[in-house]
Amino acid sequence: MFKRKVFTVVSATMISVSLMSFWFIFTEGENITSFFQLAFFISLYAFPVILLYGLPVSLLSEKITKGSSDRKRMWMSFMIHAAFGMGFIFLVGLIFEFSMLVTGLSRYWQIYMDMFIASTLTAIIFWAIDEGVRYYCQNEHS
Repeated sequence: MFKRKVFTVVSATMISVSLMSFWFIFTEGENITSFFQLAFFISLYAFPVILLYGLPVSLLSEKITKGSSDRKRMWMSFMIHAAFGMGFIFLVGLIFEFSMLVTGLSRYWQIYMDMFIASTLTAIIFWAIDEGVRYYCQNEHS
């Protein structure tokens, strides 16, 4: 399981950072040559967050869904990953922007909507990679 989780963290980070970089290039009108600079900058934040937030969420999901049938476990795991991905901006708000989160939720939402999309998409990518690797490993050893 450890190897699978390490592979998932690294893969999810690379895919998510690439998607975020392309998103910023196209929405901000940047030149495609700035992809690597943007990806490097985003990865400075994304990798630690995925490692320190996404990995524990995935381990929690693994523990919660342990005794379930494959189909039920997979969908419960998806729901856990997606919920924690969506909830990430509220955790950020509680830590860094508490007054804005409490008094100006619509303004907070406008500012952090891109982060909401990125964290939700990253959580789903993390889940998909983890499930894919789990499926591959189970079938390879069968």
